Amino acid sequence: ESSIDASVTNPHVDGYYLGLAQTGAGDAGWYGENGIDGEAIHDMGDASALSLVCVGAVGDVVGSETTLHCAHEATTTYAFFGNENADEWSSVSSCGGDDCSYYE
Repeated sequence: ESSIDASVTNPHVDGYYLGLAQTGAGDAGWYGENGIDGEAIHDMGDASALSLVCVGAVGDVVGSETTLHCAHEATTTYAFFGNENADEWSSVSSCGGDDCSYYE
């Protein structure tokens, strides 16, 4: 696999951010792209769509461009943060993957 692709159908006009967290690995997991306090922020842009190129090292992760999660999809939880509630993208619009309780 060379990328992770995400899109939102019928998106809100304000757009979305994508969060990815390796919740299935517990404390040893990678949370640097979680969309909450992580190092890399994945803004989905005006199209509310994103393609993240797979990388193998934390130092190669760049917001909205690359991800470390390709090799860990089974243990990853993803969330789309939206501004439907006018709360500055702090609400999870949709979640899936390993454990959505991480984003509650």
